[in-house]
Amino acid sequence: MIPILGALGGIKGAIMGGLVIALLVGGGAFYLYYTTSQTTIKSLFKDVATAEANTERVKDEIQGLNLSIRLLESRQIEDQKKILVLADKARIARGEVEELKAKFKEHDLGRLSSQKPGLIERIINRGTKKVWTDFESLTEIPEAERLSSPPVSVPAEVTE
Repeated sequence: MIPILGALGGIKGAIMGGLVIALLVGGGAFYLYYTTSQTTIKSLFKDVATAEANTERVKDEIQGLNLSIRLLESRQIEDQKKILVLADKARIARGEVEELKAKFKEHDLGRLSSQKPGLIERIINRGTKKVWTDFESLTEIPEAERLSSPPVSVPAEVTE
């Protein structure tokens, strides 16, 4: 019986040795799995933190862009109102031009100036003086520059 026990002990020993090797291989595999998964988890947490920071930056940029859009839209509305006002003024000015064209078609200035030279001359001189005054106001030189430059004289024909 003793040789059988020795043989069984050898089988038990082999089984035990195989279990120990299997336990060591399993423990090593578990350790490798654990360290790899922990590294992956740390990397993912870092990626999540970076993504959250980027999300906050993008939210701030979007808020800034939305503010810019609202500002541009309000400016566009103001500009459209100004364009409508200018279009109205242009329409009125075209009407005035058409009225003046009609008046000039009705009145022959050459004939009127030969028949009533004084009347036409006074009207033209007043109109020229008004245009000259308007031109002066549009091209007025600031006080500091006016003192350093020579004055502009009005032609004698215009002042009569």
